[in-house]
Amino acid sequence: MEIAAADGIMPLAALLREGDALHQPFDQRGLVQGKPHLASRDWLVACLADPEQLVLVARSAGQVRAMLRARLWHREASRLHAALNIATVEELVVTAASRRSGIGRALMDRAEAWARQGGAERMQLSLSAANTAATDFYSDLGFSDLTRTLFKQL
Repeated sequence: MEIAAADGIMPLAALLREGDALHQPFDQRGLVQGKPHLASRDWLVACLADPEQLVLVARSAGQVRAMLRARLWHREASRLHAALNIATVEELVVTAASRRSGIGRALMDRAEAWARQGGAERMQLSLSAANTAATDFYSDLGFSDLTRTLFKQL
């Protein structure tokens, strides 16, 4: 496992497209579906250059097997909310051939250590309730429901 470097990031675009395809059956209204992933080289380089983001890549036999992108957020106190430092897992994608191999867990463990080091008080992520495989995976890692997001399509 390695932290991504700008000279070896283009295989990540294909991996992100695989992740997008995996999520399409869950009909998430906020995702851009049926369009190419916006993971251009410039976007990936910008993610790598941002000190508040982490991009991890897992390779095996010279092939990219998984990636994780996380971000640190610092929320100021407001009338309704206390100040809070959190880390969000923005993307975790594991190739179909590498699922259930421990790669996702290893990436999450590394991201959790990075988040703690960055001062995060908690780690959170969003996923479709219909994605039971992902829900089970994250539950096994100790994640639980914090809030519930409701929507109405207009």
